Amino acid sequence: MIKGAIIHMVGELPIVADLAVIPRPVDVSLLCSNVRTIDGKRPSYIEHHDWLMVIPLATVRLLELPSSALSAVVAAAGTAPAASINGNGHSPHGFEPVAEPPAPALPEPAPTTESPEAEPSELVPDEDLLRRIREA
Repeated sequence: MIKGAIIHMVGELPIVADLAVIPRPVDVSLLCSNVRTIDGKRPSYIEHHDWLMVIPLATVRLLELPSSALSAVVAAAGTAPAASINGNGHSPHGFEPVAEPPAPALPEPAPTTESPEAEPSELVPDEDLLRRIREA
């Protein structure tokens, strides 16, 4: 559980909540509890303070996590071994870090048979165009 995460939703003031898990790229919602405003009051749209709240990630603009949750985020992203978090080789959130597949190699650009463009000094202005510019 991540305590004290600040959730910035589109069109709403930020709220503070306790997250059940850190959202992954495949998640579509946040599961929150203990939802409150920044000053600790209950938001007007929350009926029961002790219930769980499901927030669609489509409405979340920014998610601020406390620095104490940083180690869990690093382990969940797969950039550090999960064993460094809790010592038993498992992520504390119930999923294992997955290694990123290598990026596919980009194909080489095809050689062009076109001649390089002329330098600006080699371009000859159109006389008709110059005449219309002078007349204007």
